[in-house]
Amino acid sequence: MLEATIVKAVIVQDEKTFKTKLLGVAEYFDDCINFQTEFDWETLDLHGFLTDLREKLAEGFDIPPNRVDLKDRQLLGKMEQYHKLYKEMQQ
Repeated sequence: MLEATIVKAVIVQDEKTFKTKLLGVAEYFDDCINFQTEFDWETLDLHGFLTDLREKLAEGFDIPPNRVDLKDRQLLGKMEQYHKLYKEMQQ
């Protein structure tokens, strides 16, 4: 593995703040980082969000950001799907 990748990701609703959180695990060779970040899908700057997450993980692994593969489409798809399901439950 030449790049750090997200190997697990889950989206949850914080019971206290009611904010949506992305929780995950990223791996780079034998190193692992757990991460969490809040987001609001309706106001999310997709490019900025991905850039910030990539930089945060790169800093944790002490590698350049271009060596972090977030699997953008899969990750954003999961986040959007959760948002739609949660919104349906609220109605």
